[in-house]
Amino acid sequence: DDAMFAAYYKMCTSEGFNNLWNAFMASAGTIQCPLVHQFVTRRVFEALLRKKHSVDVPVSSATNTDVTISNTEEQVIRYIAGYIPHALLRRYQRFNNSAAKLYVAVLKDWKVPAVTHTHTTFLKYTKGWVDTVNRGGL
Repeated sequence: DDAMFAAYYKMCTSEGFNNLWNAFMASAGTIQCPLVHQFVTRRVFEALLRKKHSVDVPVSSATNTDVTISNTEEQVIRYIAGYIPHALLRRYQRFNNSAAKLYVAVLKDWKVPAVTHTHTTFLKYTKGWVDTVNRGGL
């Protein structure tokens, strides 16, 4: 697998591949954005891996098992789920470019309003935040 990832990243950073991508974007008449390049190449790579995996391991042999986590693990996940957007918001608020402003707008939209009712438990508050960010399933 390491060799496959190394070959993928070598291909993505090669001059020929970048020239092909730039020519494609120019023919489409769009602004060249490294994030779009990264997103598209990553999605193509993931699709190829899914295709390869579906051939190597047929769907019928895969089993869907429920995963249970402890209360401590759940609290760690809740902490991380709150810390990452908060840290990203703080970071991007320092920049003054259009991409940073877009990230700030999205991250502020995710933010759950402060708890105003004292009878709300921390569990209800964090569950509300997870439901807001989750929007039906991650």
